[in-house]
Amino acid sequence: MLAPFRIYSKIKLTPSSLRPSELWGLNKGGIEIGRDTNFTVVNLNLKKVFTNEEQGSRVSWTPFAGMNMTVWPTHTILSGQVVMKRGELHKRAGKPAI
Repeated sequence: MLAPFRIYSKIKLTPSSLRPSELWGLNKGGIEIGRDTNFTVVNLNLKKVFTNEEQGSRVSWTPFAGMNMTVWPTHTILSGQVVMKRGELHKRAGKPAI
């Protein structure tokens, strides 16, 4: 599964995050040592129905509740900290998970 990630990352990362971060002079957008990178790893084969209880925001509802999802997030890294691992949200020091 590594090869599709490499192809996808080159296609999606460059125009959507690396180039804008370069234009604004930010140390974001690329996945490499020293960059302040935020990203989510998704399972392309897991299909689920989204519920209000599964969201990681401060509000208790989402307009996506009840929708069939064809891709599901499994891991999320924000500013170098793991905030979701194997689908479970984790609190960051002094901050909510998301």
